[in-house]
Amino acid sequence: MKTFWILLVLCGMFFLMGCTSAETTEEHGRRLWLTTDLQARNLVEDWDNFWLYDRNCRMSRWYTRMGY
Repeated sequence: MKTFWILLVLCGMFFLMGCTSAETTEEHGRRLWLTTDLQARNLVEDWDNFWLYDRNCRMSRWYTRMGY
């Protein structure tokens, strides 16, 4: 019974870690910076489309995936 509870606690800790637990602090910061940069670029693009400064296109000029 004691082994069951230890296993249950270890499994619970494993599932609570999340997806970014394997990232270093530098990788996490880089990912957040890239996401913020992409959102800012798309905001400018959307603003230009709203005021009809740019031609209507559904494709983004920016890379939306981060490759390491």
